Amino acid sequence: MELTPLLLLPLVGGYAFSSIWNVSRYITYREDGHRLYFRAVFYAVFILIISSIIHIYLFVNTSFYQDFLRFIGASLSYSETQELWSAISKIAILSMTVVLGPVLAHTLNLPRYLFMGYKVQDYARWLSERFRIPRILSVSVKYVYYLFQAMVLKWETFNLDLAIRNNDFEKLMARSVYKSIPILFTLDSGKVYVGWAVRVPNPIQERKSVRILPLLSGYRDADTQEVVFTTSYHAVLSKVDESIVDLNHLENGDFEIVLPTSNICSCHLFDPVAYSYFQNREQQSTKEPA
Repeated sequence: MELTPLLLLPLVGGYAFSSIWNVSRYITYREDGHRLYFRAVFYAVFILIISSIIHIYLFVNTSFYQDFLRFIGASLSYSETQELWSAISKIAILSMTVVLGPVLAHTLNLPRYLFMGYKVQDYARWLSERFRIPRILSVSVKYVYYLFQAMVLKWETFNLDLAIRNNDFEKLMARSVYKSIPILFTLDSGKVYVGWAVRVPNPIQERKSVRILPLLSGYRDADTQEVVFTTSYHAVLSKVDESIVDLNHLENGDFEIVLPTSNICSCHLFDPVAYSYFQNREQQSTKEPA
C-alpha cells in the first residue's frame, strides 16, 4: 500500500496548528515562503510524534482501537495481520494528525478563552450563594482567577511583542497602549494630532489605519516645521467623564479619530509634561540676554 501521498496529512495538521494556536499564529501570519514551510514542517513532526504516542497507548491498552484498525483494514481489502507498526497503523497515525492539529491548538488556547475578557466581580457571591461555600474561600477563588488572568495577559503580551519585533511602527503603537502615553502624528497635509492609540496591533491583519482618542490637534508651520496646537480635546473629554448634562449623550469613543497609515509622515511618543518642560526652557532661553 502506497503511503507517500498520506505524508501530506501531517503537514496539513501542522499548518492548522500553527495558524490556530495563539502563540504561533501571530508569527505565522507574518511569514511567507520557505520560513512558513519550515514552521509547518516543524509542527507537523511535533504532531506526528504525539499521534504516534496516542496510537501506541490505544493499541496496547484498548481492544476497541485494535478492532477499529481491523475494520479499516477489511474495508480497504488489506489482509495483513494487525501489528503496532503495520500499514493500517501508519494510516491511522497519519490520519490522526489532521484532527489532532486543530484540536490540540484549540485546547492550548483554552486559558485565553477562560481568563481573558470575563468579569469576575460577582463570582465570589455566586459561589457563596449557590454552593454555600464560605465567603473567604469564594474570595480566594476570585483572586486565583485574577492571578491566572494576569499570567495569561503577560503571555499574550510576550507573544505580541515577539510577532511585531521587526515593525517599528506597531512597536510604537503597542508601547503607547502599554504605558498610556499619547502619540504625536504628523500627516502629509501638515495636520498634527496627539492622541492615545486605542488598541494594540493585531498581527494577523494588515494595518491600514490607526484609531486614536485625541488629546490635541494642530498643524506644523510651513517654514519652521514647529508644531502649533489649535484644539484641545482634554477639557471636553473630562466633562464627558464627569457626565455633564449637556454632554451626557456622548462617550469618549465618539471622539475617536481614524488616521490612514498611508497619510502619516512621522510619529513619536508625546509626553505632555516633558513637552511643557521643554517649552518653558525655550521661553526662558529666549528671555535671557545675549
